[in-house]
Amino acid sequence: MVASVDVRGSLAVPGMLEGTIWLKADHLVDLAISLGLLVSISAILILADKKQHVRNLFILYNVFLLFWIVYNVILMVASIWSRQGVAILHLLDAALIWLFSILSFGIFYWVLDAELQETRLAHPGTKINFLFPQTANTLKGWGGWTPGLLDYIFLSFNFSTTFGPADTQVLSVKAKLLIMCQATLSLIIIVTIAAWAISNI
Repeated sequence: MVASVDVRGSLAVPGMLEGTIWLKADHLVDLAISLGLLVSISAILILADKKQHVRNLFILYNVFLLFWIVYNVILMVASIWSRQGVAILHLLDAALIWLFSILSFGIFYWVLDAELQETRLAHPGTKINFLFPQTANTLKGWGGWTPGLLDYIFLSFNFSTTFGPADTQVLSVKAKLLIMCQATLSLIIIVTIAAWAISNI
């Protein structure tokens, strides 16, 4: 008889997945430093009257953050397959990366749509990416309202929890593609990683 081989156990993912991604690799410290640099450089650009470059800086940082999130999700799935790490720590990793994905996509939606929302007040024909209920309906006390960063983070939170729009309509194709990416990542994090971790605690 041929002895069975545990293929998953032999697929070892070195280093950061032996325990938890965050505690082993100090990712939180790296992100805190990079976020501090982002805020500092943005403040300098604003003081130098170069606000137009702040938006591009946020886009570049957010692209980096998104790739970082996808990379860590792949590592976590690989660690589950190879049976590495502790379930409760994987659950912590999943929760933290899920929160960072909400922040990242919220910034993407803000960069993509906020300027258009302001332009639409002066030029009603401007095409926007999201139609918020405050602008879709004539509500007393909400005249001239435009969404801020927190509104887009709330929108991102809804997409991550319901996997679709709640009270805000998605209009453009590029916004729909971003939402599809966010919903897919959330499904992987919540259904695959978090569910596995909970079942093994």
